[in-house]
Parts: sequence; structure tokens; C-alpha cells
Amino acid sequence: MTLKLGAHLPLAHFGDQQPTAAALCAYASAARRLGYSTSG
Repeated sequence: MTLKLGAHLPLAHFGDQQPTAAALCAYASAARRLGYSTSG
């Protein structure tokens, strides 16, 4: 059995603002640098 881990984009907001497109891109880039990839 193989366990796959992934990064969950923070789409839910818990304050006054939703994440910006730039913040989501930075989050995804950091996850990619850490070895995460898209599922498929």
C-alpha cells in the first residue's frame, strides 16, 4: 500500500479576506519545492 500526501490550498477563509491569487501561487510553489505534486 502506498500513502500519498498532498498540500491543500487554503480556499476557505476564516477572517475578513480570502487568499489572493498571488498568495495561492506562492503556497503552491512552496509545496512544489517541498516535493508535493498534483494528483493524477
